[in-house]
Amino acid sequence: MKKIGRYEIKGLLGRGGMSVVFKAMASVTGRMVALKLVGPRDELLIDLMGMDRLKELFRQEAKIMGSIRHPNVAAILDYDLHEGRPFYTMEYHSHSLGTVMGETYRIEDPSRPVTLEKSVGYTSQVLKGLERLHYAGLIHRDIKPFNLLLTEQDHVKIIDFGLSRIRGEATSADRHKGLLIGSPYYAAPEQEKSPDSVDERADLFPVGVMLYRLLTGHIPDPTIREPDPVSSINSTVPEWWDPFFSKALAVDPKDRFSSASEMLKELNVLFNRWLKEQEAICQGFDSKMDNVYQVGAHRVRSRPKKVPLKNARMEFGLDRLWRPDHYHRQEFKRHNELIHAPVIGLIWQQSGSPFAMTLDEAKVYVQYLNRIEYNGIKTWRLPTVEELMTLLTPPPAREDYCLDPLFERGLRWVWSSDRCTYTAAWVADVEMGYITRQDMTGYARVCAVTTT
Repeated sequence: MKKIGRYEIKGLLGRGGMSVVFKAMASVTGRMVALKLVGPRDELLIDLMGMDRLKELFRQEAKIMGSIRHPNVAAILDYDLHEGRPFYTMEYHSHSLGTVMGETYRIEDPSRPVTLEKSVGYTSQVLKGLERLHYAGLIHRDIKPFNLLLTEQDHVKIIDFGLSRIRGEATSADRHKGLLIGSPYYAAPEQEKSPDSVDERADLFPVGVMLYRLLTGHIPDPTIREPDPVSSINSTVPEWWDPFFSKALAVDPKDRFSSASEMLKELNVLFNRWLKEQEAICQGFDSKMDNVYQVGAHRVRSRPKKVPLKNARMEFGLDRLWRPDHYHRQEFKRHNELIHAPVIGLIWQQSGSPFAMTLDEAKVYVQYLNRIEYNGIKTWRLPTVEELMTLLTPPPAREDYCLDPLFERGLRWVWSSDRCTYTAAWVADVEMGYITRQDMTGYARVCAVTTT
């Protein structure tokens, strides 16, 4: 088994231009971490900058991350050398904003829209993290969904400070004009022309791009000065939100928000106004959620199986964004902390497990439910993907926000009994309405089920 320092390597998480990131386990405590090791993908980068300079930038990245203590900035746990190459470890989380959106390497392809409430929550956390970085004089220069990890509690953690710079400090980028700083579609326009002269407003532009994409499922077209208004794409977003995006996505930095705190303040004003309007819409609305859109109206597979990634969409009946192909009406009834689905013959835990856990721990938790005969039942089990899909709903219309949630709030990523590989299993995001795979050592909640 390969080791880097005292860490056992458990798999590859990703590879960037200057480094490679592994999932690793601390040898004594067994804690899972993300381990980032200097390892340029392209030999040309070494020729341009030199390995000594790359190592120095990497050390600077670790120092930057280690110096910032904030709930929305990922924490550095360790720093060391392996065969002369520096590495550091940081907290590990299975999800990122990119995975929630369903973004791929083809950034221009449509992604999964996210509810307004969730979108604002994520964006607010990013802005709070940036506010802390900017206060310290740091400009990130590569804010994008895959550089924003999500904890099991849905907290955002900003990562990847390899392209960061201290305000007013020159870097080597001006000596290598062919070296691009930032990511296509997200990087501020001025960053391409003069990456060393940008200020904090260059970090706010990609935040505007992300919020636009979160709400619409589309990236703003960089060739169009004024992209389609968000309100024309997402009916849950009122027209009076559109000026916010015009300012956030302004080509000229002088026309944008001046700081993360100003942008956050305006976002909060808009969201609070939206909440008040939503309360007015919901007054007198019957919020009982006995009927919701669901998949199927018949018995579904209850026996677990292994479904490889290449077969999963066809096997489960999922679209390109891993959401159900079809939704149908299905009746649900609440009774004694249970959710009854009589048409398909299932009974669900309403609250699920009290915290997220690994898949092995999830199996032990189900055994515990049967041992104590939770709600008088001793046949609880982990659901299959087909059973979990009966809980998924399409993106909400504005009136849907008035409905009481079917399950306890916070029940988000839920383990299935179906495996993808020998080390990964299928998980449902019951809030966002899609299926994804997750390493078995990652964390998700349990929503146990039984057959009537």
